[in-house]
Amino acid sequence: MRSQPNNKMTATSTSSYDATTLEAAQSNLATLQSQLPARPALTPKQRQALATVGDKNLAFVSQAVELCVSNPEILPRAIDVAETTSKAEAHANLLRLEARIEQTLETVRDVRIQFGSELYAVCLTVYELAGRPLLGAGMKTGRATLERRFKKTKGTSPETPTPEPAS
Repeated sequence: MRSQPNNKMTATSTSSYDATTLEAAQSNLATLQSQLPARPALTPKQRQALATVGDKNLAFVSQAVELCVSNPEILPRAIDVAETTSKAEAHANLLRLEARIEQTLETVRDVRIQFGSELYAVCLTVYELAGRPLLGAGMKTGRATLERRFKKTKGTSPETPTPEPAS
């Protein structure tokens, strides 16, 4: 029988991710989404066509906004200094929010991957046990169903049911 990988997380850590906790997190996300003003969704092509404020030009934008504020008399009337300042503040706030959301998303992905790895290792053990002789018909039927996952297809070798250890 294959031993389970020595993962940093244990099955007991799933208690922090029970249905009630995850439902509360879902509710909090819904609240966050409702608090953000609706905006039209951009297509990938539209995103690509837009000028963006990234790491390389963030300082430029910040300095240009400061110039707007300190020298409004040189600007064309079409440039609203208050609106420009407001957009700069909103952009900075959205960057901070985006960073927090990305950190949270990375944590969710890491935990999901870790739990998935542990789950897969347990399921492979069940698969191996179901193949042992002298088991009931239900286990043999279950094994036959599980075998489809590793069935050899024409021109390929069968997948080996070996979990990759989680890092």
